Amino acid sequence: MATVRQTVPEVITIEESDDIARVTEQLQAAKSVVIGPGLALGERTERLADAALASGKPMVIDADALNCLAARLDRRGAVGEERIALLNAWLSPDTVLTPHKKELSRLLGLSMSDLTEQWMDVLHKLQTSARFITVMKDACTAVAASEGIYLNQSGNSGMAVGGSGDVLAGITGALLCTMAPMDAVCAAVYLHGCLGDAAAKSLGRHGMMASDMIAAMKDVLA
Repeated sequence: MATVRQTVPEVITIEESDDIARVTEQLQAAKSVVIGPGLALGERTERLADAALASGKPMVIDADALNCLAARLDRRGAVGEERIALLNAWLSPDTVLTPHKKELSRLLGLSMSDLTEQWMDVLHKLQTSARFITVMKDACTAVAASEGIYLNQSGNSGMAVGGSGDVLAGITGALLCTMAPMDAVCAAVYLHGCLGDAAAKSLGRHGMMASDMIAAMKDVLA
């Protein structure tokens, strides 16, 4: 926590302790929630995930919070469409899942080869069966929701770096504060790609970092 305060002084932090009451209080004051980046699998993440889901806030679930959900589904022995049905029971319609393909394969109980070969069929299944929104991060990031399927055309290969997905999660969480969920998600995915394109234009694709996308935001939104 001290490292976060020193490197990002603008961030307001709270300490997470065994008593989850303080975190729950802060969640109730929030307009939206992003959970997953920077966490690890374990009881702490389970507690935070439970508190976040109980808050009822518009929410982005990413990284190890997604793996936490996948582990719960595995413990239930859920397979096939039963996994989506359980996620529907646990998640509200304004919940956004932002997995890369490996995380999505774990979540849905699919092999990577099956997901790679049948990715559009998987998106159609999520569109027709899931009450939540799924953002599948890939070379062409895709959004699946009951409103339809959106294939994003902004972005470039230089964005395939650690932290890029965290930037997307943060943008999505911010836009969920003021926009309808599907509008917020599609705008966030497109903006995220535009930031990557702006960073690549000024710095090149090789060696691009997630922080370069954040730095590009002022110019992109100007």
